[in-house]
Amino acid sequence: MMQFKIRICLFLLPIVLLSCKKSNHTLVDVHVDLSLKTDVGKDLLDPDNPNGFDVADIQLYSKQDGKLVPYSQGNYDYPKGFFIYTKANDNVIRIFPMDTHLGGLSKTYIKWSDSDIDTLECMVNNSNNFTRVTAVSFNNQLMWETKQQRERLIEIIKK
Repeated sequence: MMQFKIRICLFLLPIVLLSCKKSNHTLVDVHVDLSLKTDVGKDLLDPDNPNGFDVADIQLYSKQDGKLVPYSQGNYDYPKGFFIYTKANDNVIRIFPMDTHLGGLSKTYIKWSDSDIDTLECMVNNSNNFTRVTAVSFNNQLMWETKQQRERLIEIIKK
């Protein structure tokens, strides 16, 4: 009986080993979460805040040939490149930066209103099986790095 079990195992072993395929899955981790507050702590993404930003006015841009080009991907879940959600009673905007598939530096311009535009820069690492943001700057100030081992949620104080 033991001989039979060994033969079955020897027969099945090559089948199992040859049936394994290399994974073609890619991990994509490129979002940046921003919480926007006034200097006195008022949530600027709160739709009930009369001095806050109107989500309909928010637009992402990239710069191409020296001109700002609006982000628009009609076939994506978030065609404007962002969505707003609530976390621990705060409203947070999740932004999907521009051109992350290229790797290197991704630069996204965020137009909150006609008079307020900020710059979000992300360092993106593209490797065999992943695309990941490794550093985030907001208006040329480094705000987050991978080595910090914390959530990629950045609180921005707007005046």
